[in-house]
Amino acid sequence: MRRLIVAMIAMLAAVPAHAQWTGCRVGAGVGILATSTETTATSSALPGASLVIDGLSTQGVTGTGTVGCDVQVGNFVIGAFGDYTMQENEWKTTIAAFGGLAEVKTAIKDQWSVSGRAGYLVTPTTLVYGLAAYTEAKTDDLTLSATGLNGLSWDVGNLTGYQVGGGIEA
Repeated sequence: MRRLIVAMIAMLAAVPAHAQWTGCRVGAGVGILATSTETTATSSALPGASLVIDGLSTQGVTGTGTVGCDVQVGNFVIGAFGDYTMQENEWKTTIAAFGGLAEVKTAIKDQWSVSGRAGYLVTPTTLVYGLAAYTEAKTDDLTLSATGLNGLSWDVGNLTGYQVGGGIEA
């Protein structure tokens, strides 16, 4: 992240001061995550069998910090930004089936992403751009507790992903 910030500052130092789209931004946010769902499914193929998924939920507190810079050269704008989210977003569900009971849970923890964009000014105040990003999130082990079983757990590892997109900014 330090290298990203140093690179953005170096890009800004090399740009003429009159470039209207040149600049940096810093942001922060805090929030509470809360969802809950209850679902019941029955099967006619297995008489008397039912599956109840109770409390498919997430809960937690989240805080995000973000930093980014854009540089305008003529009608072209390039930029880079990154963010870091601190969270403890627990996901769990209770499943009742065939007279037994099971609970599955995991958590998504801190995550970060780095993004870059390149665009063209179609008017002095309208930018059309393409975007590419990489993100990674830490997770807790996925655990399963069930009637007659001691807790089982699997190391899910970190979740990673890519994003490609575009947009219009005015």
